[in-house]
Amino acid sequence: LADAPTLLELPTDYPRPKSSRHQGAVHEFNIAPPLAGKLSALAQRKQLSPFVLMLTVFAVLLSRYSGQTRVLVGTPFAGRLTRELEDLIGFFVNSLPININCEGRVPFSTLLQNAQRSFLEVSEHQAIPFEKIVEYLQPERNEAVSPLFQVMFTYNHASAGQSSLANLALELMPVPHASAKFDMTLALQETVDGLACSLEYDTDLFAAAGIARMMACYLHLLQAVVEKPDTRVADLSLLSHDGYQAIIYQRNQLWTDGSHQTTVQENFQKQVQRSPDHPAVIHRGQAVTYRELNAQANRLACLLKAYGVAAGDGVALYLERGIDFIVAVLAVLKSGASYLPLDLAYPPERLKLMLEKARSALLVTQSSLLAIAEVIHDAERLLVLDQADLKPYSGSDPEVSGFPGSPAYVMYTSGSTGMPKGVVIPHAAINRLVVNTNYVDIHAGDRVAQANNTAFDASTFEIWAALLNGASLVIVDRDISLAPDVFADFLGTQKITVLLLTTALFNQIVRQQADAFAGLRYLLFGGEAVDPVQVRKVLAHGKPTHFLHIYGPTESTTFASWYDIQALGPDTATVAIGWIVSNTRLYVLDRFLKPVPDGVCGELYIAGDGLALGYLHQAKESADKFVPDPFAVK
Repeated sequence: LADAPTLLELPTDYPRPKSSRHQGAVHEFNIAPPLAGKLSALAQRKQLSPFVLMLTVFAVLLSRYSGQTRVLVGTPFAGRLTRELEDLIGFFVNSLPININCEGRVPFSTLLQNAQRSFLEVSEHQAIPFEKIVEYLQPERNEAVSPLFQVMFTYNHASAGQSSLANLALELMPVPHASAKFDMTLALQETVDGLACSLEYDTDLFAAAGIARMMACYLHLLQAVVEKPDTRVADLSLLSHDGYQAIIYQRNQLWTDGSHQTTVQENFQKQVQRSPDHPAVIHRGQAVTYRELNAQANRLACLLKAYGVAAGDGVALYLERGIDFIVAVLAVLKSGASYLPLDLAYPPERLKLMLEKARSALLVTQSSLLAIAEVIHDAERLLVLDQADLKPYSGSDPEVSGFPGSPAYVMYTSGSTGMPKGVVIPHAAINRLVVNTNYVDIHAGDRVAQANNTAFDASTFEIWAALLNGASLVIVDRDISLAPDVFADFLGTQKITVLLLTTALFNQIVRQQADAFAGLRYLLFGGEAVDPVQVRKVLAHGKPTHFLHIYGPTESTTFASWYDIQALGPDTATVAIGWIVSNTRLYVLDRFLKPVPDGVCGELYIAGDGLALGYLHQAKESADKFVPDPFAVK
């Protein structure tokens, strides 16, 4: 038991109480004679008892559910070690832990032999009282958790069903279960009809539906080991064929076509043709129409090309948020390059290092920022936008350069785990986020707030949700967004209908003015753990029409999933991350990239059109994080 985990961290349906009440229920099921016979035959071939076989499969199940390689499972030993005790009526049972290492890379047949050895070693020392083991190991004690092991396993042979002891007849009697000594106890009983199985579980931890799913997985594992006992443990499936298809494919079928398979600038130009005189960008009372914005961007694109910017280049933007920033973004795309927005709050040393790593062809800035711009970038490769004369250049659309898979922008991560990495996002990923999608329906009548830092990936949604759907983008100055009462007033006076906030800013505003969002059609928030208290305040004091909790890393282009909050229970501890954005795939996989059933621990993997191309000039890091999709339809 050296270094063995003394807490099996099974995922529970309910939070573990501070002290156990031992409230229990029982889930009963049967293993039919055909499968029971195959299991018995397998045990005979491997020269071990059915007990060890069934225990080992149960340990694999627990390992998969918990994500822990080694598991301790308790099992009772008869304790009748001398002939004098064999016929004596009394309770001599001693429950002891079996330590099973469910290493995924070994064949199941090898795991069986290892489990058999562990069981025999414990059997040799079954006389030692359980309490002595606890006293020696001194595991951390908790009133809500039984020490050393929290799961029991028992196996009774057919002879235990009806037997005799001297002149006494023995018969098993059913006993109503209203308690559970452990988190769960699986009891198997040989019968003429196969194996009768009974799982006793703590109802303070587990719901009946989850327990039923878990035992269905146990049956699938049993079927898998009799069919291919030499399969690697990691390759033993917990899922039926139908269950596998449902989790991997049927849940990931939200696919749309057409508008994603083009460049961002082409989609924008379609909006120019549809509504040329509709306000495109509004800032401090100034508005530019789609026609005007397009013409300005076209002229700047020509100037960028005159500066030597070519398709595939990167252009850094060191600009304050405003209309000029939007013009610059469009111009860069129209030139065939990708844009890199820089955070004005970063120290010059950090910006200079980022630009050196990015190898930007040009830095676009403004007069008020020129002093710092000349420090962080080669002065000969600077374009001061407000000093540039664009009149000589054509306002007509340039020839489209690039394709849907071309880089559109580079967004640097926060660098919380080291040096920031430049995430390269293609055109198709932007289109997938905001065009013909399933979580928002933005149209020309909407006014989308641009309230986030332009160097933060939330701005991707803000800018393109407006400009690729014919809506108006309303730019919010930073000092307004950081003053909750002023911001709330701004939302009303500017008739904002769509707003995306970080969770931190959302919480700050709600604490001071919970009804600030009542007039919105869409409020989206995300980026960190949710505070249910603040969510309940919004629901109580003025819920927007659509109240969306969003989730996703920068590498998935702003977000990959969404959840429309309609209500939140008083005891709810968090808010779901919800369902997939169109043209996105989500998988929950184990450490061997195998899909896990509902309720089983795993890591979330994201695939689809929203995925980044990788990290800029970091091939090794890209290969480590961006792995081939094993479930992609060829």
